[in-house]
Amino acid sequence: MTREQLEPYLQRLEGESPQTLPLFGIPFALKDNIDLAGIPTTAGSPAYAYTPTESAFVVQQLIDAGPFL
Repeated sequence: MTREQLEPYLQRLEGESPQTLPLFGIPFALKDNIDLAGIPTTAGSPAYAYTPTESAFVVQQLIDAGPFL
C-alpha cells in the first residue's frame, strides 16, 4: 500500500489506545487473494485481478480491532 492508501488506517488510531482496541497499532499483511476494499486482489495472476468494494469478513474484523496494514 502507498502512504496515501495507508493514511485512513493510521488516522483511525488517533485518540484510541490498547484499552479500546485490542490489536492497537499491530501491523498485519494480506496475501493478494484476500479482499481489502479498494486494493486490487489478483491471486497472483492478472487474469483474476479485480478491485473489491468491500473487505473480506476476517479482514474487516482485524481492522475493527485496531491494527493497521
